[in-house]
Amino acid sequence: MYKIIGGDRNEYGPVSADELQKWVAERRVNAQTMVKLDGAADWKPLSSFPEFAAALGGGVPPSMPAPPALSSPGNIEDPSAYAAEIIARGVTVQIGSCIGRSWNLIKGNLVVTAVSYFLIFLTIMSIGFIGAFIPFLGNILGAILQGVLMGGYFWLLLKLIRGEEAEIVDAFSGFNLAFVQLMLTGIVTTILAALPVFIAVVAFMGSFFMTIFSAAISLHISQVFALARKLVAEGD
Repeated sequence: MYKIIGGDRNEYGPVSADELQKWVAERRVNAQTMVKLDGAADWKPLSSFPEFAAALGGGVPPSMPAPPALSSPGNIEDPSAYAAEIIARGVTVQIGSCIGRSWNLIKGNLVVTAVSYFLIFLTIMSIGFIGAFIPFLGNILGAILQGVLMGGYFWLLLKLIRGEEAEIVDAFSGFNLAFVQLMLTGIVTTILAALPVFIAVVAFMGSFFMTIFSAAISLHISQVFALARKLVAEGD
């Protein structure tokens, strides 16, 4: 007999192996669903139980357990404990394997991933089009919606990784799952991306005007810096 943790983070069971295999066929559970034998202490991904390998079609290798399936991010009652649980698994990340599994995921769900990305891209381009006519409005909308749109697309991919059913509409789920958090993430990302450009422009303009100023009055560069410090001090 087995017990499982469902997508709503609640515990179910005990159920028999036959019943659990039936749930796999019905897609009520998947390779990442956390399971334990009735009476055992440790929870493990369903893929780590060899008796369910055939039902899962190979599943996920036991050496690389994935997080339990969740129906939405809001179902995690204690994010800190959940993060500690993931870290404690000691999973080794292999870049080559990640790229290969990513390609297989996209290839196996080409329509939903490609169409969803196209719609996200079209939405972002539309925001840019607005910015061409109303610059400040376009910039504000872009900063606000970029994180929300990309967060929704990543949520769609995450559902596919967990073996859950995903639809094109899931690409826009950022608007109702975690709008504020994703909006703030997009704004901070935009600021951090623009900051180096701003610093480079300021440095270039400062260097340019200092060069022009030095050439115009035939001062040595040390004299230019001294004059600049004096002007700033007098301004204060």
